[in-house]
Amino acid sequence: MKTTENTSTLTYSHDEIQEILQIAIARQSLSQNDQESMTQTQLWEIATELGINHDTIINVEKDWHEKQLIQQKRNEFNAYRREEFQYKIIRFSIINLFLMAINLLGAHQLSWSLYVALMWGLFLALNAWQTFETKGEKYEKAFLNWERKSQFKEYLLNIWGEIQQFIQSLKNQD
Repeated sequence: MKTTENTSTLTYSHDEIQEILQIAIARQSLSQNDQESMTQTQLWEIATELGINHDTIINVEKDWHEKQLIQQKRNEFNAYRREEFQYKIIRFSIINLFLMAINLLGAHQLSWSLYVALMWGLFLALNAWQTFETKGEKYEKAFLNWERKSQFKEYLLNIWGEIQQFIQSLKNQD
């Protein structure tokens, strides 16, 4: 916000105006409807009152839905990565406890099993860093690979479902 020579006249940047209007629209719609959600028709009516072209609001709404879908897929991918990391931690713990038990039974002390645990732990720590890093080129590449695999899996499941429906329709004809 900038003030001019006359302190009663304020000027706002485009972003500031957008933020103020968003808050005002949210407050007005909540006070009028006493509800937390609005219908698509109400959204369009507000856009019309603000002088926003109908085609523009439809395109923006479409873009917003696409962004929401991508964010949902990213959340699924992040959950998948955390689940895989959790599996690695469990495997690490079980195997290293077993190796330490063998080391204790055989040598009555922990010696070589500690080296195994430390080296494996180093790789596990690097994997943790990779798992919880959600930005950058490697993350994007991993996300795209996961998305491609998911789409291919969904495609195969759809084909399998169609084959089963076809077989079922053949059985029903007999």
